[in-house]
Amino acid sequence: MKKRDPLFDNIKAFLIFTVILGHMLNSVSNDVPKIDYIYTCIYMFHMPAFVLITGFFSKNVEKCRDGAVQNFLVPYVIFDLIVVVVSFLAGNQKTPFLEYLTITTPRWGLWFLLACFFYRILAKDLVKIRFVVPLMFLLGLIIPFFSDFDLYMTLGRFVALMPFFVLGLKMQPAFVEKLRKYSPVPGILVFAGCLVIVYFVLKAGWMNHATLLLRRPYSSSHQMTAMEMRLILYVLSVPMIFSLINMAPRVEIPVITKIGTNSVTVYIFHVLILTWLRKQMYFAENPKIYLVYSLVLSAVLAVLLSRDIVRKIYDGIVNGVNRMIFRKEERKEYGK
Repeated sequence: MKKRDPLFDNIKAFLIFTVILGHMLNSVSNDVPKIDYIYTCIYMFHMPAFVLITGFFSKNVEKCRDGAVQNFLVPYVIFDLIVVVVSFLAGNQKTPFLEYLTITTPRWGLWFLLACFFYRILAKDLVKIRFVVPLMFLLGLIIPFFSDFDLYMTLGRFVALMPFFVLGLKMQPAFVEKLRKYSPVPGILVFAGCLVIVYFVLKAGWMNHATLLLRRPYSSSHQMTAMEMRLILYVLSVPMIFSLINMAPRVEIPVITKIGTNSVTVYIFHVLILTWLRKQMYFAENPKIYLVYSLVLSAVLAVLLSRDIVRKIYDGIVNGVNRMIFRKEERKEYGK
């Protein structure tokens, strides 16, 4: 068996930490400029990077399409329903249960599973399109002018992040090695430079949360401004992602690499936990303490939810449902 390359696991460990931290900071970022800057920096690259990595590991397009339902759609339906139940038990929803019970509008972070299902289904056809990378970046800028691409079936984010999926899909291992042949210094400088640009972009009012979240069409009253904001996000995201590939360590690091290896369980179960904790805004009245609390809790959740026992629970749930749905000869055991 080919030895697993720890490079992308280490990158995913960092990304999943920023995912949790971003969700933690979401509730207070609008009111605290310094936290808003951290929040903006995170959303500039973390989900584009995750989608690019998904594309990079989707090159076996036949296998990806064959396993898309069992590996992404089934887990999405299972855990979306669980989040609905948890949200009601936690008292987060006043909407009648049956009205809130829908799988066509993903709950919180679970949109990523549904988007990946669509990406994996389409990968076989996407690779056939000429100039697919620039075309998808162009479509990512144009399609939000149409109101159809909204929260429904995560169509807004699906289109907005499609350029990063095809970029990863087209990106060859040789290009990764080319980025890796340089010392980490260029990557650090480029990443830091982008963070400085983000600071001035935010200070000038050229970025807002609606643009960062990428889930809705452009506002009808500020469509061109919104498109310019998305263009800024695209322009900054790509060098930030390439910088991560350049400067990330390529050795197994205890705890860290494990977080990246099991990032899917961290992603899914942190949504359940933060859904339960949403009403418990500990330390929210003190931004500095809340930031420290968010950093610590994000790290703790990343470590705990990446443990093998949690992965076994996740695999058991998904494989158990797949065994009930699919014939034995058609099953793709998750985690195998």
